[in-house]
Amino acid sequence: MAATFNRQRLLKGSASSVTAMVVRVLVQLIQVPILYSAWDVKQASAWLVLWTLPSYMSLTVASFSTAGGNFAVEAKREGDIAGVCAAYRATQLSVVASNLLMVMVVGALFNVIVDDSQWGISHSRVIWTILGLGAYVVIRVQSATQDMIFRYGEDYGGYSLYESGASLIELAAIAVVVNLTHNMVVLPVVLASVRLAFYIAMHTQVMRRWPEVLGKADPVLVKAMLRRLFVPFLGFVTMPLLFSINIQGYSLLVSNHFGPVVFATFLTMRTLARLIDQLCGIVNRMLFFELSYLDYERDRVTVIGVTAMTMMMLVGMGALYTSALLLFGQPLHHIWTAGKIAFSAQIVLVFGVAALMRATSDSLFSMLASRNAHVVMAMLYLLGSVTALGVALVLARHGAGVVWVAACVNIAEFVSVIAGIAASARLFGMSFPGFVMALAVQGPRALSRLPQMIRQRGH
Repeated sequence: MAATFNRQRLLKGSASSVTAMVVRVLVQLIQVPILYSAWDVKQASAWLVLWTLPSYMSLTVASFSTAGGNFAVEAKREGDIAGVCAAYRATQLSVVASNLLMVMVVGALFNVIVDDSQWGISHSRVIWTILGLGAYVVIRVQSATQDMIFRYGEDYGGYSLYESGASLIELAAIAVVVNLTHNMVVLPVVLASVRLAFYIAMHTQVMRRWPEVLGKADPVLVKAMLRRLFVPFLGFVTMPLLFSINIQGYSLLVSNHFGPVVFATFLTMRTLARLIDQLCGIVNRMLFFELSYLDYERDRVTVIGVTAMTMMMLVGMGALYTSALLLFGQPLHHIWTAGKIAFSAQIVLVFGVAALMRATSDSLFSMLASRNAHVVMAMLYLLGSVTALGVALVLARHGAGVVWVAACVNIAEFVSVIAGIAASARLFGMSFPGFVMALAVQGPRALSRLPQMIRQRGH
């Protein structure tokens, strides 16, 4: 019998993913004006600098909870409840240990990496604010470990909705606090309280719906799971680094070598071209979660077919979007930038091609990551990204135009596609050409069978 997908789970997951994207954009747009309208510039800027610390610390949480969630779902599929408990306990230990290490590193290097002498705030108040943020981080990382339990219960959408709700309440809390007091220490305490309330709500639901996960875990199994978690963790934790290289790296390079006018064109063109990435991110996030519930040995045809179908759809939409941007983007860009920044069809084309390759490789990464088999692809992508940025730097120093410099990002994206195909072929025990052929054949078939693959009830 062909593998099927739970329609209710898909609908809830889709709704939660869209909600998460909208909330993320809303927070990014509204938080800054809220802060600067209520606090003076120095204090608002100081808070924004300090507020980045929890974001960086949570990266390890996401990496361990994602890897641990994969193991928990796999153990459930095999009927191994002891393995599920071990995955949860190992994830908890990994998250706590990694964040304690990061807190100690940040604390030791704070005066080196952050200069608070220009903020006009007493050093003691800064320290108390950091301690408050430390409490916030502790609560937030514990909340994030609930993610794997929701995945175990086939309700990843439920966890995402909790996170979106917490982010919205945090935004409201910031708006209230900054208008009531100028004492920066109060803000992290209030935000920690918000996260604590949501953690209690999530944990209460977990205890009610999936109490077996919280049972006593075998120390031997936990120790073995800790060893298994480390390698996939390395693969997941490279993704923020890749983002920094392929986004921030090129921004710094172009701004330093071409000046503010050319940089403005580069930045706005890239922003427009990468809007399609928001849609790709939602779809591939869904692909990752849904494929984790399938048995890759038994459901090989479905896994390859659904992955290929996703790639086809995203590449098609990306091509249409890039074409529309090339045809109609100039007047829209003129309005958006008040006519102050030049439009460049060449840069749009460069990033449009990159988006198409990224749509392909991200679908492959989602498939591989759902089985914790993504590490080689991630490392090769990292190597390709560093190499590409190095080539871009050499070209810029030798007088190449910004289009050629920007085009170097496609080197990294091409490496990612090839690495993704090679790693996927290895996962399924196929040759490189054989896997490419399987994608070409199974993608259209999966699209034609999509209604039959989606059923009403769960497994």
